[in-house]
Amino acid sequence: MFLPPSIPAWRRRLGLSLFVAGLFLPWLIPVILFMDLDGWLTAALTVAFSVGLPELLWVMAALFIGREGVRHLWRHVRVRARLLLRKLRSQSK
Repeated sequence: MFLPPSIPAWRRRLGLSLFVAGLFLPWLIPVILFMDLDGWLTAALTVAFSVGLPELLWVMAALFIGREGVRHLWRHVRVRARLLLRKLRSQSK
């Protein structure tokens, strides 16, 4: 993939999956709001999915792929997001 080949394959896969899970966890907040849960549980899960758990997953990903691997993934995410925004802007004009 795009991570250093010196990292074993199982650590690359696990680190990448933890990183991606941390990216998409806040997108599950609307699902929590539609579930029939108590108010305090809904609030606790919303806070955990938006603030606590993504950072914890990124730290765990750094344990498996290293700090440079996580930095590389963040650069990759930023470049893809920038390209997507440019494409959307050009289509709206």
